[in-house]
Amino acid sequence: MKKKIQEFLAAAYPIFLLVMATIYVFVEDWNRSLLFILLYAVCLIGDRLRDIRISISALWYRIYLRNKKDGIE
Repeated sequence: MKKKIQEFLAAAYPIFLLVMATIYVFVEDWNRSLLFILLYAVCLIGDRLRDIRISISALWYRIYLRNKKDGIE
């Protein structure tokens, strides 16, 4: 249950940031709108970096297993 709530919040957070940026654009508060857009960009960059880190870890693990199978350590 806790994991599902965390997944929901992780998915809803970027959407919330975009909605708030849109609201502030219509209110013409450009500074706050830009702040929410920057937070959204940071959120996306963090997700991409996490994906890259996981991919690199999987790649290194496969290389380790291949070397272990070949007797190279």
